[in-house]
Amino acid sequence: MEDKLFALWTLGIVLFASSVTDVLMMSESLCKNNTVLARNCCRLPGIINQSIVDECDDKFPHLPPAKPGAKKTEGSCVVECMYKAIGAFQNSKLDLDITVQHVLQTVEKYPNFQPLVNETVSWCFRNATENPTLQQTTGCSFVTQEMNDCVKKMLFISCPPANWTSKPECDVLKGKMAEGCTYSSLY
Repeated sequence: MEDKLFALWTLGIVLFASSVTDVLMMSESLCKNNTVLARNCCRLPGIINQSIVDECDDKFPHLPPAKPGAKKTEGSCVVECMYKAIGAFQNSKLDLDITVQHVLQTVEKYPNFQPLVNETVSWCFRNATENPTLQQTTGCSFVTQEMNDCVKKMLFISCPPANWTSKPECDVLKGKMAEGCTYSSLY
């Protein structure tokens, strides 16, 4: 347990500068051309109730990917919808307590991940809410997108052995995340 928390803390230092907006400027080749997807390396629990995810997916059609090099002007409306639906994102502010409670509730069927939730969500909350570049948007929030991706990324990197697929390709994905790729870019 202490090893997992230390790993989260250590990685946190590396990831602080690796927000969604930073990754958008990163060389796309780092996060591409993988032989395995992150979801096939670590069996992560959902962090938002699936019925809410489905409802928000239906509300917001998936847009085609932006052209390479184009600056993104807003975060994911689907993710913002999910955090609003659980009551954790109101008036452009993310609520830590509501987020922690929802994630704990959603993850309760996955006891291997439960010890990681409080520290992971708290760290990601600070990372998402204290980064001024995430506050600059002309539409849906980058804050909720960063929060969601950060939690998944941190849980992936600290994946319990019982949930991890031990393959060299999976270790490569962990390394790519440590270098700045988002979880969603490797999903």
